[in-house]
Amino acid sequence: MSKVTGDRFAGEWPREQFRKLGIAYEPAAKPKSDLYRDLLPAINSCKLDLLDDSRLLAQLISLERRTARGGRDSIDHAPGAHDDLANAVAGLAAVAKRGSYDSSLSWVSDSDDFQRQRLSQHILHYGGYYRQWRCR
Repeated sequence: MSKVTGDRFAGEWPREQFRKLGIAYEPAAKPKSDLYRDLLPAINSCKLDLLDDSRLLAQLISLERRTARGGRDSIDHAPGAHDDLANAVAGLAAVAKRGSYDSSLSWVSDSDDFQRQRLSQHILHYGGYYRQWRCR
């Protein structure tokens, strides 16, 4: 059985939808606030390259840090704003840091030709958007 990891947004509904497709949905070990906190050092230390996507960069830049009355910090988007892409990148960075992310597409096909064709199609499709945001 395949599995995905996601946040706890929308309660049981995402789990149910994935279950219908035979995919296990596991909640992330950390809340998104912790994922965002852990993402910043990875970006600042140049251990992570981000695609030059304006929506992603806008969401990352607009994240806000708030301190609750009890002194606990939280990091989240502003009211009415979105953080879907930022959340996905932070979650993927956490999984990659653990060393359990397989970027080879071996789960799709063992064929090297297929993987080369897939990468080629990806670059053709995204064209100018495939510039990476890198540390200088």
